[in-house]
Amino acid sequence: MPRYLDPPAAWAGTDPRAQPAATILAAGERVVAAATRITRHLDQAAPDAAVATLRPAAKTAVPQPEAAPAHPAPTPIAARPKRDTRQLAILDDAAAIFSQQLADSWGAAYLLSRGITPATAREWHIGYAAAGWTELTSHLLAAGYAEEEIEATGLARRSSRGTPIDQFRDRVVLPVRAADGRIAGFIGRASPGSTSDVPKYLNSPETSHYKKSDLLFGLREAQGALKAGATPVLVEGPFDAIAVTIAGEGHWVGLAPCGTALTPSQAALLASNCNLAGTGVLVAFDDDPAGVKAAIRAYRILRPFTAILRQPVLAGRDPAQILEQEGPPGLRAVLTAEAVPLLSVIVDADLGRWQHRMSETEGPLLALRSAAALLADLLPPAAADQVRQTTAGTELTAVDDEARPVVSPQVPLVARAFPVDTAIEAVRLASRLGFPADEVVIEIANAVTRQAVRRGPDRSATHARLAASGFPAPTPRWPGDRRAAGPSSRCHDPAYPFTRPTKVTRRPRDTGT
Repeated sequence: MPRYLDPPAAWAGTDPRAQPAATILAAGERVVAAATRITRHLDQAAPDAAVATLRPAAKTAVPQPEAAPAHPAPTPIAARPKRDTRQLAILDDAAAIFSQQLADSWGAAYLLSRGITPATAREWHIGYAAAGWTELTSHLLAAGYAEEEIEATGLARRSSRGTPIDQFRDRVVLPVRAADGRIAGFIGRASPGSTSDVPKYLNSPETSHYKKSDLLFGLREAQGALKAGATPVLVEGPFDAIAVTIAGEGHWVGLAPCGTALTPSQAALLASNCNLAGTGVLVAFDDDPAGVKAAIRAYRILRPFTAILRQPVLAGRDPAQILEQEGPPGLRAVLTAEAVPLLSVIVDADLGRWQHRMSETEGPLLALRSAAALLADLLPPAAADQVRQTTAGTELTAVDDEARPVVSPQVPLVARAFPVDTAIEAVRLASRLGFPADEVVIEIANAVTRQAVRRGPDRSATHARLAASGFPAPTPRWPGDRRAAGPSSRCHDPAYPFTRPTKVTRRPRDTGT
């Protein structure tokens, strides 16, 4: 048989510093890629019979484990669909390869340590991406896919040398499925021993199939339970979602945004798969500043779909940690226990920002204004409109120039415009900060009016109404006289930095102009 290539040592070198093995591998990859491109062009030009005779020679089998694989091997290329659906076939084949590699990786022991059994791993199609630079890409190229097709799925990207390399390497990999069951992309979890410069989680890049703002991890797996009335539990990460669903026993299911804050598209997708008005939503984000910010966003987005928004008491842990430490019964007990209204969690976090100033004269007032502005901002649009109609675009006052209480007939009407959760928070604020409930209602109503000034299309008309309101501004409150003199309703800045005057008994009225 004639020799077409010289021995590898003649062109790859024998000096270890030249990395002959890597050179041979790179050359082989280029040969396979060239052959694949040629085959693809022949596929478009040659008759079906001719193509059928060409493909078996270019195809190599994916190594199979001794035990029966949890998922089928890649479908023979002749049976695969053409054009855009080929990307879905690539994603399916990659998931099968990842699943086959899990048992012999560190990922199997890692999942067990987190309370995820092999049966659960198979149910969620969890796999492992090998540590090599081109392990998956080589399998898919050998199966007949083109480099461009693999890159289009987000499974490969170009290296600095211009060659395709795997997107996921040495990671536990979880597929993200669309509502119709198709695999859209993957989330990869790095080894616990990885260095700090390695991202813990890595998502597929945005592709025609994977748009993370439109997907919820765990939704496909939870569809049956959701249709039966299970309560959705929004969590931060994919392992939190799996933990909730494991412990939930059909009563609770975990769902996680794919590396992003909750979006309106995700909320609408969830609402289309269950009766949110009846089940409500548990929001189980972390209780750190980022988690609170995500909870506020979730409240805004979910409030139009349901008034039942609560948060379980996690005591500084996430659902995956609770499952790992206490097993399904421990996490189930947390989910079963009485949950806190989500709005209360948000308000308490806002009040916490003022805790260091509560001993100061103006501290409680500043905290009240801040919380009132937050509650006003989170009011449903219909409720905010009703408040503005009741106050006719003017600010209300609780006391007159001599710090005497003023009875405002609008206050009861404003209070009745509040949703139940807002009314509950108004009562809680009055109790915690030592204000009459009427003053809290007035502060929220005035915050609604001020926000209309900032956002409204006709700012000048609104300012004119405020200037013509004629309501006097009360004096600041002093220690020991908190109920005799209420907080000023005229200050537009919730953090107005006034200081205590020595002999002044009234302040000039702020006309809002």
